[in-house]
Amino acid sequence: MRSATSRHRWKEPAGALLDLSDGSLGPQSASIQTPARSSLSLDGEVIGSFVARVFGLVLQFATAVVLARVLDPAGYGVYAYALAIAGLLTIPIQWGLPTLIVREVSALRLANNWSLVRGLVIRAHEFMLGASVLIMLVGWFVMSEARLFSEPERSSAVFCGLLLAAFVALLGLGTGLLRGLRLTAESQLIEHVLRPSLFLAVIALLAWTMPVSGISPARVVAALAAATGVAYLACLWLYRRTAPTHVRSLAPTYTTRAWFRSAGPMAITSALLVVNTQTDVVLLGFLSSDADVGCYRVAIQLASLLLFLLVLWNAIVAARFAQLYAANDRHQLQELVSLSSLVVTTWAVGVYLLFAVAGRSLITMLFGTEYEGAYVPLMILGAGQLVNAAAGPVGLLLTMTGHEREALKGVAAAAIANIALNLVLIPWFGIQGAATAAALSLVIWNMLLLRSVRRHLAIETFRWRAVVQACGGYLTMFRQGRYHEGGTP
Repeated sequence: MRSATSRHRWKEPAGALLDLSDGSLGPQSASIQTPARSSLSLDGEVIGSFVARVFGLVLQFATAVVLARVLDPAGYGVYAYALAIAGLLTIPIQWGLPTLIVREVSALRLANNWSLVRGLVIRAHEFMLGASVLIMLVGWFVMSEARLFSEPERSSAVFCGLLLAAFVALLGLGTGLLRGLRLTAESQLIEHVLRPSLFLAVIALLAWTMPVSGISPARVVAALAAATGVAYLACLWLYRRTAPTHVRSLAPTYTTRAWFRSAGPMAITSALLVVNTQTDVVLLGFLSSDADVGCYRVAIQLASLLLFLLVLWNAIVAARFAQLYAANDRHQLQELVSLSSLVVTTWAVGVYLLFAVAGRSLITMLFGTEYEGAYVPLMILGAGQLVNAAAGPVGLLLTMTGHEREALKGVAAAAIANIALNLVLIPWFGIQGAATAAALSLVIWNMLLLRSVRRHLAIETFRWRAVVQACGGYLTMFRQGRYHEGGTP
């Protein structure tokens, strides 16, 4: 009988590999990566990206706490609903172009073909600006003539969300351009530090110049759109400083048909990812109250803390996965995958146990007593994230080894399951139904990718032993702590 290794022919990964995670609720993966490093040593670019991610996650959580305090649950729910609508609208505006920009600019820069780079940047901006104007006009017509939203507060926030969608799409284009120019750390700093810092500053200015009751969800969404626009301008400024000076005088070259043909599959992937992360909020907003959406948003923010270490760890090991796969070193790859699962699962189990014991107190202390209804959805979403952590870096492993199609199948199946489960469960169970649908679709996603990893790579990522070890370790710490305090051992 042949060994597992001999049954699987490993192939060389090619080029930049597409990330299939959303960074918050999907199977473990990473951003678009170019596997070029030879070890786990951290150079300046990785350290810069790592620091930006840490500050970004801290700022993101701080922003959630501030907004929940400034807005009541209903207002926070309107804000979350507008963000979800904006997230869905970025799909047709971007059309996969940010991902295409990273790949094409990286290759064209090495070939010194700056006229084609200039043409791609111009054409991408033309398409995105045209799509943004069209979507804003259609959105204005639908909201004013068809009266889709009866509440003026929600209608105003969603209209500001149309503007936000345009700026988010342009920011994605700008950060993709910087990554294509190998300015990854700078792009991370702009997206994850500058943008949320500006947003918090604008919210602080609003709170200082007007009563808290005057800070509406529409103003908050508009503030986020303004911060996103400034971040986009920062990307353009950095691009102009980095690109050779003669680029501005070059006549642009266009291969429009080839570009958009290549961007199509990337747009489909992005659409599926956004559907997986925004469907629950959008359907909950249609089928339930704004206050429920606000509490659900708090649950999502807290559940994302289970992935705090996952995001940082994946940024370190992503390229190493590709290196070991290309070298056909299955033993070292299995060891690194097992280590990744243990590290991430230990963190996730610890955070989940903290929420189980003190979750209600943390919610009321950080966000206010009005958000106590977020506790049960938090525990449901957290259970899904525990499976995500225990399943190991399946999404990242597939994309870093050239099996993007397998990862895409899992994303598509999870998106379909997510929509169906939300439509069935939300009318019956409300906010708990939305959380259950999100958790179950996440489990389906991970299990499908887990099967693909086993079949194509013969790598074992799902380790229940890691979960048991983590729980046993925390239980031992708890018992030792009680013993030292004078309790029974």
